[in-house]
Amino acid sequence: MKRLALLVILAFVFVFSQKSVFAESELESWCIAQGQIWDAATSTCTVNDTLFSSGPLSILSSETLKNNGAILIISDDTFTNYGIINNSGYLSAEFFGYLDNYGAINNSGELSTGLYSTISNYGTINNSDIISNYSSLDNYGTINNNGEFSTAGLNGNTSNYGTINNSDLISNYARFENGGTVRNLCSGIHSGNPLEGNPVEDFGNCIYFPLTLE
Repeated sequence: MKRLALLVILAFVFVFSQKSVFAESELESWCIAQGQIWDAATSTCTVNDTLFSSGPLSILSSETLKNNGAILIISDDTFTNYGIINNSGYLSAEFFGYLDNYGAINNSGELSTGLYSTISNYGTINNSDIISNYSSLDNYGTINNNGEFSTAGLNGNTSNYGTINNSDLISNYARFENGGTVRNLCSGIHSGNPLEGNPVEDFGNCIYFPLTLE
């Protein structure tokens, strides 16, 4: 009898563990629930519509979120990325929304923060279009900027403790605290308010335009 009970318990554990192994990922579940396109072969979710977050979401290191539409992270929700986000649309943390990046974000659209929201980067952000920070952007990793990276608004604050390589435009009309490294590579320009902390490192013929008040 004890042997039978032990076999039943072992069978239950085996079935449960198999379900855990083969369970849908959070990204897959979210993607399908939102009516978007899930490609199981590449573990990629393609978003073509306007979506609002409905809870926390974790993207695994083997997964990709491809956004061609608009994704707004709101209401104390946190999106945590360990994989790849390819954004050619609008991706924003808005009104107590949070985006934590430990993987890679490739931005060819607009990556934004709104009121009382934060983007925290521990991985890599490659920007070829627009990053607009009206709230809080904390960088502990690497940002490669080949577009426009702006900090503005009454509550705009960028804190850099990692590395920012700038080959286009960084505009600061709010607050930019630099405890790390900001490099203006050739063709890189910094305009607006000076950075607090470490100064911008200029290479080649890169130019700094200070803010002028009329």
